[in-house]
Amino acid sequence: MKQTDIQFYKITRSMISGEKEIKAVIPYDSYAVFKNPALLADNNKFTMVKGRNTYDVVPYQDVFNFAISEKLKIALEQNGITGWLCYPIIIDGIKGNYFGFWVTGKGGRVTKFDKDGAVPMLKPLKWDQTAWDGSDIFNIEDTGIKACTPRAAEIFHQFNCKSIIVKPL
Repeated sequence: MKQTDIQFYKITRSMISGEKEIKAVIPYDSYAVFKNPALLADNNKFTMVKGRNTYDVVPYQDVFNFAISEKLKIALEQNGITGWLCYPIIIDGIKGNYFGFWVTGKGGRVTKFDKDGAVPMLKPLKWDQTAWDGSDIFNIEDTGIKACTPRAAEIFHQFNCKSIIVKPL
């Protein structure tokens, strides 16, 4: 795809006090699972490790991964949001159906770094949009950053997802 004037958004955890957090029963490398969750799709048992409130997004006990409720999954599917897949998980201590969320969409590499060579987190992120695959939800290459289009951001906002923040990239 070519460079665009689209306002993209970043998807991050909100860290709500008291929100439930889950942990896989088996040990895993969180960044490896972020890239390919096959290990957790095959070993899909989770336990609740903290919190008392359950929202439509339930974070794993790592910075990269989370699960979504069946209601949010259906909303994303019905609105044709692209760039993601999910796998069913079983969470001991949480009622309802939840799914591990896996971002499959691809964005380009970061093109402007902080003066220390790190990916800037507090200012607008510059990335190669020509490498973006056009998905509504995508990862910025070689980072843990999940991003989305205005169309996907609108669904998250309409759905009032409390445990994630969707803000301009």
